Amino acid sequence: MQTEHTQHLQSIETHFDAWDRYKRIVENNYMKHRELYTHLQELIDQLLSRPFSMLELGCGDAAVSAKVLTNTAITSYKAIDLSSQALALAEQNLANLTCTKTLIQGDFLANIKNETENFDIIFTGFALHHLQTPEKQIFLNQCKKILKPDGLIAVIDIFRQDNESRDTFIKRYSDNSQRLYHAISAAEKAASLKHMQEADFPESMPSFKTLITQSGFSKILKTVEYEFHGFISFL
Repeated sequence: MQTEHTQHLQSIETHFDAWDRYKRIVENNYMKHRELYTHLQELIDQLLSRPFSMLELGCGDAAVSAKVLTNTAITSYKAIDLSSQALALAEQNLANLTCTKTLIQGDFLANIKNETENFDIIFTGFALHHLQTPEKQIFLNQCKKILKPDGLIAVIDIFRQDNESRDTFIKRYSDNSQRLYHAISAAEKAASLKHMQEADFPESMPSFKTLITQSGFSKILKTVEYEFHGFISFL
C-alpha cells in the first residue's frame, strides 16, 4: 500500500518529468529565475571567493545553477533530485564545471538525514515548498548539522503573503499563470494546478524566518520578495 508521503513524492516526480514545460517557464522568466538567481550569484561572489563545496537539494536540470557556478571557486558540487530525467539533463549542463560532481536520485529530505559530508553552502531552489511545515523544520535542523561553521544557506522558493491561506495562495498563483504564462498550454496549466493542490505547501516569509530561528541560525543575510517568489540567505 502506498503511504501519503509516497504518493506525494510521486506527484512531484510526475510533475517535473514533464520537463519541457518547466524549461519554457524558466526561459520565459515566469517565476523570476533571472532576478532570483542573480541574488544567488551575488551571494557566492561576495562571500565565497575561496574554494567551496556546495550541496543543492532539488537541483532539477541544474541549468541555472551551472551558469551561476561558472567562474567561481567551487571545488565540490553535490545534488539530489527525484527526477531521473532532470538529473540526466543536469549531468550535461554541469559538464563544463571542473569540480568534483555527485548527482543522486532520491528524496532530498530522506537523503539529507543521512548526509555525512559538510558543506560551505547549501542551496535549494523551488523545492522546499514541497515539504510541509514540520518537515521544513527537520530539513533546517539537518542543514544546521552538516553546514560548516562559516557556511551559509540560500533558498529560492514560492512564498505566501503573510496571513494568506494555502488555498488562497494557490488560487492567486493559478489565476496569475492563466493570465501571463502564454507559452504554457491550457492543459499544462491544469496539470500544474493539480500538482500545486497535491504537493505545494509554501510558507510565508515571516513564518519561514521563524523556522530558521528555531533551527538555531543566527543571522539573516538577505531577503528579497517578488509577488509570488522570493530569495533568502542566512547563516
